[in-house]
Amino acid sequence: NSSNSNILLFFEFIRTNVHLKTSLSEQEQMVYNLIATNDKISKSEIAKRINKSEKMVQRTISFLLEKT
Repeated sequence: NSSNSNILLFFEFIRTNVHLKTSLSEQEQMVYNLIATNDKISKSEIAKRINKSEKMVQRTISFLLEKT
């Protein structure tokens, strides 16, 4: 699945501490921080922790990928 491979690439991106080109929204920062502290975290776990839907988490991750 293309979506899953993008997420894995994003997790790798965060794990290697590459910096983003632009500033992050509050929600983007929350997702980024959760992944940065646990690169094995699932979208469903992120959604639970920030009280958003998995679809919103996926959208946020997509936005973050665009900012790399």
